[in-house]
Amino acid sequence: MLVVILGEPATFATSGEKDWKEKLAQGIQPCQKEKNYRGIALRFKLSSHTRNCQPYDLDNLVEPVLSILIGKKGYFCGKRTNLEWWYARKDIGKPAGVEIEILEGKPQMVIKSEEIFNDEYRGELPKSATSRGLSEWLISLGFKGRRYERFWVHLNISREREHR
Repeated sequence: MLVVILGEPATFATSGEKDWKEKLAQGIQPCQKEKNYRGIALRFKLSSHTRNCQPYDLDNLVEPVLSILIGKKGYFCGKRTNLEWWYARKDIGKPAGVEIEILEGKPQMVIKSEEIFNDEYRGELPKSATSRGLSEWLISLGFKGRRYERFWVHLNISREREHR
């Protein structure tokens, strides 16, 4: 299923988030319960690299979409833990907005950049952006942040859980 929402995307916890979430809620139909969706691909188009002199963080662009798609519209049975995978990218261009592809299978996209990390985390699941376990684990493996480079990270977070 493909949905396109036009308008300047806003990140989590910013002044534009409320209006952006309203646009998302208007443009995304409620989940059809007979579907067995497994993941989502998000393609953001932004009019610039920054807003109020701050770069757009990809995870903060994704957060409002997940909030509406899962929390309000009921995809993945209304639980983020049922989302098996997600992919997101951001580009500069027009018209601004987001393309949301909700998929039943595994990701099919090819990522053309350097892989800088590929591992499996088995620690305590993060409860917020400030949870320390995951970041401490990454640092212990020698992972270092990078800015203004093209790269990708494959991180699998595993735990035993009931699905759906």
